Amino acid sequence: MKKYLSIIALATLAIVGCSKVNLDQSAQDEETPISFQALSYVSQTKADHEHIALPKDAQFDILAYFTDGEIAASGTSKFLYFNDIVANSETSDEPTEWVWKTQNGTYYWPKTGMLSFYAVYPAGKATYDATNGFTFDEYAVTVPYATQKVATVSEDLMLAQTLDQNCDKDTDKHFTDGVPLLFHHELAKVKFSAKLYEKNYDSTNKVVKVGDVYFSAVIDEISISNIYGKGKLALDSSNEYAWTPSGDKDNSGKIVDMKYSPAKGEGFVIGTEVTDNGLTGEGWTKFEEEYYVLPQELPVTNSNPNTDATITVKFTVYAYDKTGKVISKTAYDGAADSHPAFTMKLGEFKTTTTSTGDTAIDEWKINTVYNYSFIIDPFEGEIYFDPCMEDWSKVDADPEIIYKDTDHGE
Repeated sequence: MKKYLSIIALATLAIVGCSKVNLDQSAQDEETPISFQALSYVSQTKADHEHIALPKDAQFDILAYFTDGEIAASGTSKFLYFNDIVANSETSDEPTEWVWKTQNGTYYWPKTGMLSFYAVYPAGKATYDATNGFTFDEYAVTVPYATQKVATVSEDLMLAQTLDQNCDKDTDKHFTDGVPLLFHHELAKVKFSAKLYEKNYDSTNKVVKVGDVYFSAVIDEISISNIYGKGKLALDSSNEYAWTPSGDKDNSGKIVDMKYSPAKGEGFVIGTEVTDNGLTGEGWTKFEEEYYVLPQELPVTNSNPNTDATITVKFTVYAYDKTGKVISKTAYDGAADSHPAFTMKLGEFKTTTTSTGDTAIDEWKINTVYNYSFIIDPFEGEIYFDPCMEDWSKVDADPEIIYKDTDHGE
């Protein structure tokens, strides 16, 4: 649940006077045009270095409401001032030189009253009407990763609000002049990393080694199944709001693939930590893939566990000689004649004790990035022995009398 942006709910209430306010803007040469400074929110702190500028080619929807007092005050009448799209008009790569302004006309600060602004990025993601403002009743996040990665920006969703502003109000400047809009992410995002278990790690050659044989592994696929991709974002008059998932669950398909599969007898690149050459035992390989997901609960059920959100990791273990020649490979993908792939319910993951205290990650929350890390052991298990001795084979010879007594007549 989130409590920031709760006032944005006012945009969903009935508006008193639903047409655009026709304040006197005839003396435009004497009035101050409205512009914006746009940045995205990446941390719970408000230090400038924790914020990043919106991409220079970004566009976002903007709603402005006029009031003669504070917009949250009881009995204050609210009027729709304008609804437009905001974009940057400068081509420079330096955020301090960007100018964010409305695209369908220039709007000026009124000499009386105040304006409150509500923004949605990217433009065109929210439903809008003069009565309800911005609404998100059937918002859909593309679940299949192959489709999602084609247009990553369009999968993001951010909201911003700035209340009770006028042209004389002092505001902090982050990158450029204008009404400050601090966008908060309304989705969650998933990332991945992996490395080899450091058993038998050879720090000189930066590989896992036993005797004269080296071992590594390649991630062939990471995928997530049974997650919601559609939901409603509640924007009402309460102090709390959240996503309510709806519809059927879907699967991500292949998210991560190192795209490296040398055959037996081919060369294996030794001692590198890049995404197409296999894992090493020393450092993490952090995959570039970012997967947007709808915030939702991740329960672990006993009644029908096949419907639980589950992550699957398919990988191949390689053995190679000191020259890098592959001498053996074993697939862990669950296919016929292969070993089982790794699977785990998402609700069974826990946070690290160094971050939040070893608690269950049983929910994807708004504005949160979840890093799932995997350590692959290239060995099936420790080798043990079961020693025993076979009994001696017995061959009995006939008795032989030593020192025969000749008096016995023998």
